[in-house]
Amino acid sequence: MTPLLARTVLAALAFALASFALAQQPSDAPDLALELDALTKPAQGVSRVVPGEGPGGRPALRVRAVKPDWNGLLTRTFSLPESSRSLDLAVEMKLTNVVGSGQSFTKARAFPVFLNASGKMVGGWPPSLDEDGTFDWKPFSRSYPIPGDARFVTLNLGLYNAIGLAQYSGLTLTPRNARGDALRLGPPPPAEERTDTTGWRTFQPGTDDPSRELVVDIPALLGRTGPAGAHGFIRATPEGDLAFADGTPVRFWGTNYGVAENWRPAAESAIAIERLRRLGFNLVRLHHLDAGWAKECLFDTTNGTTQQFEPGRLDRFQKTVAQLHQAGLYTYVDLLVTRKFTAADGVRDAGTLAYGAKIAAHFNRRLIDLQKQYARDLLGTVNPYTGLTLAKDPGVAFVGIINESSLFLTGSVGSYEELPPSYVEELAGLYTAWLKKQNLPPDSRPLTSLIKSRDETVAQFLSEVQDAYYTEMRDFLRNDLGVKAQIIGSNFQENVADARSNARLDTYDVHIYWDHPQGGWGPTNPINNNRLLDTLDGPEQHAPFYKIARQQFRGLPLFVSEWQSCWPNETRFEAPLLMATIASLQRWDGMALFTFANSEWSPAMSGVFEDGNKPNTVAILPTAALLYLRGDVAALPAVTYPLGDESFASPGASVPASALFSHAVQVSPDVTAAPAPIPAVNRTADNSVNWDGAHRFSVATPRASIMLGDFQGKPVTVGPFTFTTPVAYAQVGVISLDGEPFNTARRLLVHTTARAENTGMIYRSFRAGVSDLGAAPILLEPVTGTLSWQLAPGESATLTPLDWHGRKAGPAVPLTHVADSHVTLPLDLITAGQALIEITR
Repeated sequence: MTPLLARTVLAALAFALASFALAQQPSDAPDLALELDALTKPAQGVSRVVPGEGPGGRPALRVRAVKPDWNGLLTRTFSLPESSRSLDLAVEMKLTNVVGSGQSFTKARAFPVFLNASGKMVGGWPPSLDEDGTFDWKPFSRSYPIPGDARFVTLNLGLYNAIGLAQYSGLTLTPRNARGDALRLGPPPPAEERTDTTGWRTFQPGTDDPSRELVVDIPALLGRTGPAGAHGFIRATPEGDLAFADGTPVRFWGTNYGVAENWRPAAESAIAIERLRRLGFNLVRLHHLDAGWAKECLFDTTNGTTQQFEPGRLDRFQKTVAQLHQAGLYTYVDLLVTRKFTAADGVRDAGTLAYGAKIAAHFNRRLIDLQKQYARDLLGTVNPYTGLTLAKDPGVAFVGIINESSLFLTGSVGSYEELPPSYVEELAGLYTAWLKKQNLPPDSRPLTSLIKSRDETVAQFLSEVQDAYYTEMRDFLRNDLGVKAQIIGSNFQENVADARSNARLDTYDVHIYWDHPQGGWGPTNPINNNRLLDTLDGPEQHAPFYKIARQQFRGLPLFVSEWQSCWPNETRFEAPLLMATIASLQRWDGMALFTFANSEWSPAMSGVFEDGNKPNTVAILPTAALLYLRGDVAALPAVTYPLGDESFASPGASVPASALFSHAVQVSPDVTAAPAPIPAVNRTADNSVNWDGAHRFSVATPRASIMLGDFQGKPVTVGPFTFTTPVAYAQVGVISLDGEPFNTARRLLVHTTARAENTGMIYRSFRAGVSDLGAAPILLEPVTGTLSWQLAPGESATLTPLDWHGRKAGPAVPLTHVADSHVTLPLDLITAGQALIEITR
């Protein structure tokens, strides 16, 4: 479920009308419904105050929606009196033809949400006044206990993924003390917050000077400098890992290209690829080649069809593929993503069919035939720059059949409701024929109602349809086109049946996002601004890593083709370390950051999903790549759990929230009983990975010592290194560059990172999103303090600062020794996020 816009503060109108007050409430309490009036986006319809439409001729707030929208609620936040212990909610409602989307909570709603001093929800989701249908004015009321740590309350009302007309009047919130006396709500929190960036550093990337020594060059450090495909095609081992044809094991630390990056001019493409290569990426997912929403996609649409490629873009795309493979970066090729089929393609109701023909592409014959034609044209055409088709190029690691689509859209049933009726009717007809073939009685209920009700018979039917689609496409790719890469179904699994269907392919793929903007894809959409670190103990629906782990099938490779902690989340820099570490512990075979499109540094940060212009994240990427690709964090022993039997249930529901640090999770449909309970732990048995359950996460291996979290200004020892910094939330780490353990290594990479902002960024209340993105230059929170460790007698160390291109930026500085042979490194010498330590032994 899309999170509520629980902290959006809307401008209040000048209404102070008393109405429908509870006993003992202040006599001049305003009608809060009238203060929530706002013109909302077209998808939600409109809301407005209408004089005289309320009960007794009072004004009423009208909220109308013609299309279901998860963000159809109006909200306002108030502070709570210190002595308040309970809260009364009262409102009169009038509904006309309000219809939800199937779930019990998709109705006209009114409810409070309690927030602590930091604006985080406390006490869970309170019960709501939920109504649908049609009725005249009725009073509703409810009382709520106030959680002890609540300091604010957010009032929510409107149509939550429902359509129709809802009217509100006499809406009051009355806090009460322990004696039941009515109190007054306080003012809302400040509408805007700014960070005190006094003393922050200005990001100055400079130009890349090839005359200076390149230090950050991950493939060279790993000894992997050949072209992609040099070891043969990718295959899966019997244990479910990935390896090359010659037996060399492989992991993928990848990223995504989107639309224009796939056909950049050759010179710009070369710069981008060199940047990716140095940072440690060894795979690029070529995404959105067919994007119907983009100004330019791979198709030449001048004749109204999507069945021919534009020659210039095709040529640049083929050149990009050749450049990637020559630089040692493998590719993942998507097929159907967001293609906008047309009537000229012979597609029925093309104008109202969604981008990518979601759902319909799994069963409609014309759409399947067009997918095959596209695959033949894309994968079966010889690339003049490689002399190979993509189907037979060993540099292609994966081919994905369809992106983020499924026949099991129970979590967002609106997708079925948005499907043109003719396709719903077609699928219903297939279901009727299937029932007859199974000697089952016909079912007159609407197909979408059966899906919403989690009917097991319809789940079996949908499974067979989807399995047939994947099998047909896989056989076509493998047998007709000769595709040698790992073939993937989709990456948007809704439930057990969907997971089982996708597990029939060569590799299982998932997508995961942390703090995705609410209600859209823009950087000014509301966010929660919560730390990813705080999710490591679940629960599953709020814990990205558990969601992935619960879909790791035994004996099947797992690839995460999209992952991101979205900007402007302030602590998003934590994600690469956490992803690399958890993926290593859990034996995941690869992942692709979404996205890294920038070929060079930008003067300001932009883009919710773009990492290439976020210096505080880029500083960590080389360490994360080394940690994962080199296998510095050992995998945990595997424990297998049942996938589950109920078709519409979540996969691996019996997996405990304590699994990440105790064992590598696997699921299997062949296992019926969960293993014996394993005690919850926050650290691995060898203490190589340690999380204190709240503030600190560390990695301590023979070649890596990294600390993420709240240092609290106190010394923190991880492995042989002691870190001290007054910064509230930061990451400091040291990793061996020459592959030797710390006691013999001669070259170490040290990195520091904390928050980053554009100049003049303005946050909403509680820092739950940004109202003004600011402008150049980028400002970096400096990580000050010290790093110290002990050297053997006669040994010495120097520090060489690096620039933002990974090159030496100045002369080596001798590090200070103290009496007990400890070496101390002042962290403020690291001005560009990274530095080289060289040790003379």
